[in-house]
Amino acid sequence: MASVDKMVGSGRITGQEAERMRAAGSPGEVDEVVREISLRHAGTKLNAAVDDDRLTKVEADGFLDRLRAGEPLKSLQAELRGLRS
Repeated sequence: MASVDKMVGSGRITGQEAERMRAAGSPGEVDEVVREISLRHAGTKLNAAVDDDRLTKVEADGFLDRLRAGEPLKSLQAELRGLRS
């Protein structure tokens, strides 16, 4: 899991997230950890967009709700492209 160590080193995931990935016993558990990491990253970007008045809190919550419901991040990326800082 050298790639996990690289992600920790680059700040893409936390040490705790890395430990959860290493401890995952099935591909489904790994997918769940990755989904939670994606949600954290998306939440950070969405909150920044709200703070910069590029998005309302209701819109940001809607995107996060869709991600939590299992909608793939790739399906939302086109909508989110304009929010990059």
